Amino acid sequence: MEAFQFYYHWELDYLRQLEKLVGEEKGHVLND
Repeated sequence: MEAFQFYYHWELDYLRQLEKLVGEEKGHVLND
């Protein structure tokens, strides 16, 4: 169960980072 929770939190963190990267890329495109 602990392993599942750890993976779940890691995945949420990863998705959040990915969202941030995608958001920044979109921002650069809009700024150009």
